[in-house]
Amino acid sequence: SAVAHVRKLGLDLMRTCIEQQDAGDSSITRDGRSYYRLPLSRGAVMTLLGQVDYTRSRYRGRGKKNSLCPVDETLGLLEGRVTRPAAQLAMSLISELPLRQCQEFLHEAGGMMPSVSTLQRLLQETHWAWQKIEEDAMPVIRAMEDIPKEAKTMAVSLDGAMVRLRPDEQPIGAEGSALSTGSNWREASCGTISFHDQDGTTLKTISSGRMPEKNKLSLKHWLSQELAAVVRKQPDLTVVTIADGAPDNWSYLSHLSSDAEVLDFFHACTHLSKASEYAHAKERWYHNNRHILRNKETGVTRVIGAIRGLRDRAKTATARKELTVILTYFRTHRHRMNYAVLKAKGLPIGSGIVEATNRTPIGERMKRSGMHWGMEGGQAVLSFRSLRKSKRFEQAWKWIVKEIDTRDPDNDNWKQYYEKKAA
Repeated sequence: SAVAHVRKLGLDLMRTCIEQQDAGDSSITRDGRSYYRLPLSRGAVMTLLGQVDYTRSRYRGRGKKNSLCPVDETLGLLEGRVTRPAAQLAMSLISELPLRQCQEFLHEAGGMMPSVSTLQRLLQETHWAWQKIEEDAMPVIRAMEDIPKEAKTMAVSLDGAMVRLRPDEQPIGAEGSALSTGSNWREASCGTISFHDQDGTTLKTISSGRMPEKNKLSLKHWLSQELAAVVRKQPDLTVVTIADGAPDNWSYLSHLSSDAEVLDFFHACTHLSKASEYAHAKERWYHNNRHILRNKETGVTRVIGAIRGLRDRAKTATARKELTVILTYFRTHRHRMNYAVLKAKGLPIGSGIVEATNRTPIGERMKRSGMHWGMEGGQAVLSFRSLRKSKRFEQAWKWIVKEIDTRDPDNDNWKQYYEKKAA
């Protein structure tokens, strides 16, 4: 086909260009040490067009086990055999798909033929680099971003979603057994900063996903930095904090300088639905009180009264106990449930953004059938997926490549890092 012909032509041109960079010197000098030419050897690199096979010179110093390939060095390969454009594409796919599906897609759509282990090592290498420079890179990346001109409100939210860890893995800072016998499900977390116009329409969203960690410290640190960066740029934005009723969420969010605290409407309705199970006409009771809660200025007060009525009329101790728990929930968060007033001001009343963000990076990518995760590998996927969803991957990739370029392969090697972790 025409496509196959063009691809073959491109591969031939790339092979010629690579081989022309080989000076073929009989010896080279590195760091004052001489290296002597060995017989020509075969090399292979993975490119966007597919695999390119070529010949190149190798050099070895006296007493040295490893050889040098100057041509390979000029190509700036990642994982020893992947060109940077190919690696960037592969990392984008890894953030979206399991490794085996990435392998199949790259082969079918682009002619690239990486092994699953190559993709795994590529993920390790790039995440190793990102971990080293993230704290330095993110302030620069944030400074380059623009806040939408139409933005009037900024919503700050965090939430959690369960992921299955490998049996020998534990959340950062946590000790003890898994949640139940034979399982190791733990709560990963996700935070979002979203910008809304005066009508409440979402204009832009920035997110971050984190593997399970005690008290969500890394995620909270990220949210605080994001919030501070936005406030420095545009201090007149209305700041709204949104979350479910988890005490840990509000122990953090309540200390932020927000203009309004909002108990996510979806979670409030979940508790309202539980209360409706004890009503005579369940569906009608639920829909009536949901409408009141959302649209009436005194909605939360009226709903609390309705739940109290159900509790007082309950015929069993079990019903009274559960309705008391629900009643306490609404009373505790009643100052965060002024939904009609919030809507009238064009402010968001639900954490749909963070809910969707949790379902996307954590649910869709990390909770497929049979999946279980190590902390390192899981965080690598979440980090790059978050960067892509926040439209920050392109800038982050420049920092990653620069870090890999400037490393000392003898004293600062990603393989050594993972070997030590494994030991």
